[in-house]
Amino acid sequence: MQNAAQAITIACSPLIFNNEVIAIPAIIYALMMNLILLAYVGMTKVMR
Repeated sequence: MQNAAQAITIACSPLIFNNEVIAIPAIIYALMMNLILLAYVGMTKVMR
């Protein structure tokens, strides 16, 4: 999560890139990472 948040911050920072469009891949990665983790945790709890 740290790398995704850092990428979003750098992409949107007015002092560095100031371009929200290049933050989109980091946002998608952060969402997918959390969804996959939740699915994994849910599957492991069902298997117990």
